[in-house]
Amino acid sequence: MKNIALLFSGQGAQYIGMGKELYDQYAEVREIYDLVPEIRDLCFNGPLEKLNDTRYTQPAIYLTSMAIINLIQKESLNVEAVSGFSLGEYSAITYSGALSLKDGLKLIEKRAELMADAMPEGAGSMAAVLGSEKEVVEEVTSGITTGYVACANYNCPGQIVISGETKAVDEAMEKLKEKGVKKMVKLNVSGAFHTKLLVLAADAFSEITMLLKLKKMERPVYSNVTANIIQNETELIKLMPEQMKSPVRWEELIRNMISSGVDTFIEIGPGKVLSGFVKKIDHEVTILNIENQESYQKFLEVIHG
Repeated sequence: MKNIALLFSGQGAQYIGMGKELYDQYAEVREIYDLVPEIRDLCFNGPLEKLNDTRYTQPAIYLTSMAIINLIQKESLNVEAVSGFSLGEYSAITYSGALSLKDGLKLIEKRAELMADAMPEGAGSMAAVLGSEKEVVEEVTSGITTGYVACANYNCPGQIVISGETKAVDEAMEKLKEKGVKKMVKLNVSGAFHTKLLVLAADAFSEITMLLKLKKMERPVYSNVTANIIQNETELIKLMPEQMKSPVRWEELIRNMISSGVDTFIEIGPGKVLSGFVKKIDHEVTILNIENQESYQKFLEVIHG
């Protein structure tokens, strides 16, 4: 039997039409999307500018992921662990049973609002650095004095995301270019996420999470902050705001899952970004994703084959 980990898509994976094929064919998907018609219609029809606005992106991806989960609930999967990338961690927490869909949506909407308002437009940015050792990136970012920039996402071998004040990010990219880094990509985000620049937003979010009444997690959830299993609901409440201002330790998290016995990863939600990361971390594990009819059918063939 396969030892499965479910991975949930994060911000940046969104596209117009996500979830539409599955919505048209399966009542289980319609059941979730129809709970929030405004977000459903945004997922299917755009406009793209609104879908890319953090305030809407986060609930849109969350709703899409939970609609897909509702579709596969009937399958007898041996799910050993769950996690999600940044925003996706909330889908994982919901799937674990700790958070209801209704409360999850409310929490995501507040999180998105706080993150969107954390910095003036254009003041913060993020960039993916490809093909460089993490020590080089860390050395360069720590040496920037014109503003704050730091490593925000440790995605996989050869891919680290830097985040900070736009001027400092631009300078770090220039310095990395001088160091021989050939490829860097500015990300389509509106702030310096997963850095200390979000400390005020994280503090405000903490006041909200402290009031949460969580249920027991029925499946192990791996934290972006620690890269390890979240031990209990008390730790989870502390980690939620911490995640906003801390680096995502994705590569380490995936390696820890594999060390625990996971041999099959299934990405839930739009895109295949996380699948690509896992493949670069360990090309021997089985990697699937579910975002449309074709990928859903492949999932069924592999799981039941």
